[in-house]
Amino acid sequence: MRYELTDLRLFLAIAESESLSIGASSRFLSAPSASYRLKNLEQALGTTLFLRSAKGMALTPAGRVFLDHVRGILTSVQHMEGDLSRFSNNIRGQIRIVANSSCLAGLTAPLSRYLVAHPNINVELEERLSEDIVLAVTENTADIGLLAGEVDVMALESKPYGQDELILITAVFHPLANAQQVSLATALDSDFICLDRRSSNFLFLSKLAGKLGKRINARVNVQNFPTLLQLVEENVGVSIVPRSIASTAISEHRIAGVSLEESWRHRKQWLVANSFSNLPHYVRSFISYMT
Repeated sequence: MRYELTDLRLFLAIAESESLSIGASSRFLSAPSASYRLKNLEQALGTTLFLRSAKGMALTPAGRVFLDHVRGILTSVQHMEGDLSRFSNNIRGQIRIVANSSCLAGLTAPLSRYLVAHPNINVELEERLSEDIVLAVTENTADIGLLAGEVDVMALESKPYGQDELILITAVFHPLANAQQVSLATALDSDFICLDRRSSNFLFLSKLAGKLGKRINARVNVQNFPTLLQLVEENVGVSIVPRSIASTAISEHRIAGVSLEESWRHRKQWLVANSFSNLPHYVRSFISYMT
């Protein structure tokens, strides 16, 4: 059987969106053209890949098996193109990175240096929870993952690249500002400024609060750390963030930083991949900037 990469990419787009029209649009095809290609692919395979309904497109058992293979094939093609890019200035590479919020905080400097040095490489960066990062890399929807803390990486290869500390930050005149250390339970008695409710930072802290039988009283959820720091400075609430995020504001005495008592405050940062040696050369080069 012969397969066209266009059809495999179309299948992947439909599977991920669970919609023929959305999948077709993402591949710059009309819905009738996409339907025709999909039917020909199913005929070539001798099996049905999707269950079609008014609600959308759902993978059949055969479709789920095919999806795993298609992801592997397209990842291999991308890696091949990347490895060949050193011989041609016209071929571009792309690195797909998933990271949690703690790791994103320290990514700006190495990422900037790498992108300036490699103008033909683009980076697709997405924030995820650590557990979701492991899944994304395992399923080849990401090349590498950056995560923090003790996480089961399953069969993935991992290597440490850094460490950060979660701290409590408050306004300089907040009652906790002069404490040497505080427990999370004590901190939770204060109002909080939090990142978006879908962020890995908020979900991580919410899980810890739940284990204590408490909840975070979030006065406001914001989209970025600069806004969060400004609201803490104005004493709207306190927050728990990586020290690297708050270090400048603390050194300028705009906010106070207080150590947490719990051992989870120290978190190693890890790079994960299915196989570091099998990554394209430009991804391995990026990793060298991280380590």
